Amino acid sequence: MKDQVPQILEQIEAEVDETVHPLLEKILNNIKPIACTLGAIVLAVGIYSGVKYYQTQTLQKAKNELGLILVSSKNKGQDLENFLNKAPDRLKPAVYIELAKIYVAQKQEQKALNVFKKLENMDVDIYPICILTEVNLLIDKDRYKTAYQLLKSAEDKIPSDYKKEVLYKKAFLAEKVRDLKNAYAFYQKLKALSQGEDTSYLDYKLKKIEEEMQG
Repeated sequence: MKDQVPQILEQIEAEVDETVHPLLEKILNNIKPIACTLGAIVLAVGIYSGVKYYQTQTLQKAKNELGLILVSSKNKGQDLENFLNKAPDRLKPAVYIELAKIYVAQKQEQKALNVFKKLENMDVDIYPICILTEVNLLIDKDRYKTAYQLLKSAEDKIPSDYKKEVLYKKAFLAEKVRDLKNAYAFYQKLKALSQGEDTSYLDYKLKKIEEEMQG
């Protein structure tokens, strides 16, 4: 019996060599690439976190700087223009809006128009406001034809919430550029949308344009 013990142990060891060792070898062979992959993931997460932190800090710093300009600057227009060169993209619409307000107040209509042109494509929600403001600025400069063309070209992109305001401006501008047939049609549409409201002004306009077309 004692003589059989070493033989049994040798057999077990041989079986262990054949079954466990290949598995261990496979694990060991894969430890390095697994470690490299994990290291890459950890590194990527670290970089991402660092970038997000940097972006957040940069944005907050830019907001603070913008706030100081708006509160204490003696030359807000110039300072805002300079600030735009380094402002984060997320903050630029706010800067442009502030600039536009300054230019409008200073009667610098062309500069205001240029700002609203840049704002148009920055935010879908602000697009209709930009277009309608541009139209108003052009009307103030008696550039009725340009305003009319701008409104017609942008009309399809303006939400239906602005339908009546767009129609009023189109009717007014069509009348100004003597596109009387369309002006009459626009005022008719406005009257149809104004049921239950006072339409005396629209009735007056329809009668006046009708007389002009007949005369």
